[in-house]
Amino acid sequence: MIKRDVTYSELNKYCWTEDNRLQVVQPYEGQINPGEPSFYYHSDHLGSASFLTDRDGYETQQLVYLPFGEDWVDMKYNTSQYDTPYKFNGKEKDEETGYNYYGARYYYDWASIWLSVDPLSDKYPHLTSYNYCANNPVMLIDPDGREIGDPLKNMKVRRLSLSHTFGLVRRYSDGSPKNHQGVDYHASPGTDVYAAFTGLVKQVNNEDKGDYGKFIVIQHYNSEGKPKVDDNGNYEFSFYAHLSKINVKEGENVTENETIIGETGNTGNAKNLKGEDQHLHFEIREKETLGRGLKGRKDPNAYVDTKFEIDKDNNKKVNMLKLEE
Repeated sequence: MIKRDVTYSELNKYCWTEDNRLQVVQPYEGQINPGEPSFYYHSDHLGSASFLTDRDGYETQQLVYLPFGEDWVDMKYNTSQYDTPYKFNGKEKDEETGYNYYGARYYYDWASIWLSVDPLSDKYPHLTSYNYCANNPVMLIDPDGREIGDPLKNMKVRRLSLSHTFGLVRRYSDGSPKNHQGVDYHASPGTDVYAAFTGLVKQVNNEDKGDYGKFIVIQHYNSEGKPKVDDNGNYEFSFYAHLSKINVKEGENVTENETIIGETGNTGNAKNLKGEDQHLHFEIREKETLGRGLKGRKDPNAYVDTKFEIDKDNNKKVNMLKLEE
């Protein structure tokens, strides 16, 4: 078992299966030794490690959690193998205290609370300052223990259809899977669009051209005023498309849930859409500019405040969820 008081490092590598990324963690001392064991993380919809496998595909560790992240099952098939500290939500769990480190705060899963006050608690007066994920840990995640936000005041997936969410949710004419790179939220033209995250405007396109039409790209910043970096070392950007009006300029600072960055519209390939099909296209990215496909993009449903879940009676539909008060 590798303990934290032993000098070792971790090299993160990534391999792709179509548009899905796997993380490889290789413990090593000094120079990288190709003979050292490699382990693959297999995570659930919350980013929590469910089990680890070795380079041959054999399961080495199984992890199961209670709703608020407390360990329920932590079983290693070989006690001499690597014991991952990255568990619930993929966050590092301190071996001595049992606390989970999220960046802005420490989370205590046994008590289901943060150990300090939410630095943005004044924005959520209906929630206790110590609550975790608005008391909905099965569907929501809190990437850094600080903010929650939505790009629209009234969040509703376009036609409540799974095909307007993120991933391989569409089909080509021959029936083969087709990806959708973000989430389409229904909004009539002229609806205010808010910065879903505090950050810096990196790109503004005021021309109605291409599939996206008028759009904005915002880089997310942390509480220290620095670019936010996820657990894999990637930056985070939010992308807002099919706008009719843009209120911000490149280099401008914006505040989550406060700055109105523009208005929804019918620009780009949305120009002929009517009624319930009018929408804001919203993405979470790892880079400011990306090509087609899911690589480098993340599911926005894991980042916004108002989330959806697949309808249990119709797997082609989704239902919007509300914060518990």
